[in-house]
Amino acid sequence: MGKTRTRASHARPGCSGQPPERFERRVRAFPVKVSDSMAIPIQEVTTTTSTPPSASESLAERRARLSAQQAASAGASKSAGGVQTQERDPATVAELVARAGDLAALPQVVMQVIHLTGNPNASANGIERIIGSDQALTARILTLANSSYYGLPRRISSIREAVVFLGFKSVRNLAMTVTSFNLFLGKSDEQSLARRDLWKHSLNAGLCGKLIAGAIPNAGISEEVFTAALLHDIGKMLMHQHLSRPFHLALNTAREKRAPFHEVEAEFLPFTHAEVGAALAMHWNLPAVLVEAIGFHHKPGQAAADPKTCAVVTLANDMANLFGDTSQASSPGPDDDALPVNEVAVAVLEIKPDALRRIAGACAAELHAGSALASLM
Repeated sequence: MGKTRTRASHARPGCSGQPPERFERRVRAFPVKVSDSMAIPIQEVTTTTSTPPSASESLAERRARLSAQQAASAGASKSAGGVQTQERDPATVAELVARAGDLAALPQVVMQVIHLTGNPNASANGIERIIGSDQALTARILTLANSSYYGLPRRISSIREAVVFLGFKSVRNLAMTVTSFNLFLGKSDEQSLARRDLWKHSLNAGLCGKLIAGAIPNAGISEEVFTAALLHDIGKMLMHQHLSRPFHLALNTAREKRAPFHEVEAEFLPFTHAEVGAALAMHWNLPAVLVEAIGFHHKPGQAAADPKTCAVVTLANDMANLFGDTSQASSPGPDDDALPVNEVAVAVLEIKPDALRRIAGACAAELHAGSALASLM
């Protein structure tokens, strides 16, 4: 069996050098910095006017390039006698979050479940009380708990029974699975189909994140790793909703080039989905570990508050991309010599090549079993 190769990353492994206690201040300033430096109003971007960014492109160069693309598109529209009637695209991350509408308001039950996760004194009674206050949520959790994924010896009919048979953590994760699915629903069949695919990837990342964290004992990985992996791409939801045209151009380009979305999004969008996701997480007042994991899931070497949890989310995202679509026969198998995963995340977690192959195999099996959950949503 050959040596497992990992995907290169420009970020260095480990912590960014910034003490954890300074992270809150740095993160709180994050959307302001993005807004001030990326105030780029783009209304329409076409593939004929876009130029791929170079690896060394500076922020100022990127801003000038996108502005030129906007001007070219506006000029073409004017010369054709067209009249622009569409609402201007959001120019900053802060403006994008402000337009989030229903997505900007995280359901109260979700907030309660998330904060219960970080409470060392949390009990089964606590989660039963929170979930039980929402009858629709309770019904959907019980449906999932009785699925073939868990293989319970008999059907259960209450959240209390679910906690007894599955455990506190599993029921909490089920609550997050159901409520996150509601966030990804679209207002039309076309939107729902696209968002369902995104949600399925997010669920796969959550399942892989939970598995990877369990495979690395005594690593100090946060209990919130499932939620972090589940929400890591939430920024794409806002882009899909409010930057639809450039977002889909980036998405289609990534598919045509068979390249990761985050490697091509700068060609069409003035900010990244990770930046948008982190800003939305802060708007929701989520814990710093979640904000950081969402914001740096493609750059785990920049994580300061909890580098290992962020690295797990990065690796979980890679595994979900590799093994989430079982119809793709060309995808590498867990025993292949080349597993294109983020080498910084592997270094932060100190995973050896043999262990990485075992984790990959376990993730592939987990996602195959996890399809039973996704099919019930």
